[in-house]
Amino acid sequence: MRRATEAAAANPFDVRALWDVNAATLAPGGQAWQAWMDAATRMQTEATAFWNGRLGKDVAALTALGQCTTPAQALEAQTRYLREAMGDFYEEGRLMLRIARDAAVGTGMPGGATPPGHGAANR
Repeated sequence: MRRATEAAAANPFDVRALWDVNAATLAPGGQAWQAWMDAATRMQTEATAFWNGRLGKDVAALTALGQCTTPAQALEAQTRYLREAMGDFYEEGRLMLRIARDAAVGTGMPGGATPPGHGAANR
């Protein structure tokens, strides 16, 4: 059975041969790819758990709102729901940023570095 590397050596139009791409040159890119794929998998898992939890909290908030007998109770229930929901979304956003930062640091990218043109002096 022919391997891809054998076919690449025989094909003069194969870009891998032109750029001398081999296992050693692909190693850093492969590690970065794996780190980002792991981060994406973790983000998906965390997001799914977050939305499942939020759905339960939303149903509970609607139930509490339906049991209100005065406008003051309804306003209190809505305010409580909004405060809790915004707090949950804020924490979930922080978690996603932490996962992305960890993936970036794992690939050798500087963690916490500000891209050019995005610093406080440029606002």
